[in-house]
Amino acid sequence: MRHIQGYRALAMSSVRPYTPHYIKSRARQMLYELGHRHSHWLCPDALRFLDGWLAPTDIGFQWGSGDGTLWLAQRVQHITCIEHDPARAQEIQAQLEAEELSERVSYHLESHGNAMENLDAAYVRMIEHATDYSLDFCFVAGPLRPACCLASILKLKYGGLLVLEDAGRYLSHNGELTTAKADWDSVIWHLAPWRQIWTTNGLSETAIFVKP
Repeated sequence: MRHIQGYRALAMSSVRPYTPHYIKSRARQMLYELGHRHSHWLCPDALRFLDGWLAPTDIGFQWGSGDGTLWLAQRVQHITCIEHDPARAQEIQAQLEAEELSERVSYHLESHGNAMENLDAAYVRMIEHATDYSLDFCFVAGPLRPACCLASILKLKYGGLLVLEDAGRYLSHNGELTTAKADWDSVIWHLAPWRQIWTTNGLSETAIFVKP
């Protein structure tokens, strides 16, 4: 059994640009990025947690590609990655090939279509190819995040991780999980009972949910 002892939920902060707090946080993040290649896509505490949790045999799914795709491919058995931006897709595929990681990533370019679409969008439904309760992790970034979160739930194993990038833009965590955005209400209903690990770098938040 994997353990998450030693990681405590960190209170999210409301950061106003160009305040001393923001400038200090930004400088600290820039220094971190300089010393950690492919490791500045999530909060440092989230990356440390994931680095200790993920196993070489893990299989997962990722909406929205970038440095995290390479970071994950270096650590797990296989990722299915969905990207909606053709330029980004070309860039990341070239990097995967250059670092000989392309065999570990099934990479798909799929338009997210009408931004009002939800679970019926082809971009979201790509995860339907995965068997129910088969995935060790799902990472959600890019468009249609509420629908992607909901689509992940059935596909994750018990004990699997749902990782939401820049989570503070959508959810609040202060004793209980809440949102001011109506399209996240269903996500809140499903995820409220899950174990939650919240991390922040002073600029943004990463939320990790553990499926019970």
